[in-house]
Amino acid sequence: MMSFNTLARFDGRVSIECPTPVLPLVSAMSGVEAITARSRPVAEDTFDCYVPLLSLPHVLDFRAADLPATCPYVLATPSGDSSFSARWGNGLKIGLIWSGSAFDRTRNADLAHFLPLLDLNAKLVSLQKEVAQDEEQQLSDHGIENAGSAFRHFGDTRDAILALDAVVTVDTAVAHLAGALAKPTWLLLNEPAAVRWMMHRADSPWYPTMRIRRKHEGEHWREMVIDVTREIAREM
Repeated sequence: MMSFNTLARFDGRVSIECPTPVLPLVSAMSGVEAITARSRPVAEDTFDCYVPLLSLPHVLDFRAADLPATCPYVLATPSGDSSFSARWGNGLKIGLIWSGSAFDRTRNADLAHFLPLLDLNAKLVSLQKEVAQDEEQQLSDHGIENAGSAFRHFGDTRDAILALDAVVTVDTAVAHLAGALAKPTWLLLNEPAAVRWMMHRADSPWYPTMRIRRKHEGEHWREMVIDVTREIAREM
């Protein structure tokens, strides 16, 4: 968001071409126009200049010290048709995601590794979009709500996260969204992790409410989740 605000100072119109599932997030940001990504590229004469989103920090010469870590930078207001808060009621509510895309399977854990969270006096909610049949059965057997399977887009994911007290997740897009919403987030990484999480850090300059736990050789996901469970029990 800092990059968008910097571009806006040039008194130009800032447009972002983004996939349809992300439109509810981008369209809610002030100072930018959301354009749906299509199979055919947007005509070059539509803009005076364009740049890949992840190249902006380099183009604008940002450094880690320049990051304001101001969150939430995604609009932290649920949509009008959100019913998650009413549905889940009071009490501690924890969202979980144990697996992301198949792009890098080393980031992914198994649902069974996250079951120590059941020791919390809390309602557990799966934010997982893609859930296998055996995982659906496990969720049902343990009384974990399978909310993510019904999400239509990231606007629904945002609304669900806003109704939760914390999120425990592996390295997925939802980890970024939870951090951008300033939700207490425990991120579980398998080392070596993606460069965006830097090295040896237990925090993130992007997301001040995020805590990073790193799985090194010989460690196990379940042990990490047990430690996180104890932290949540102490602090929430």
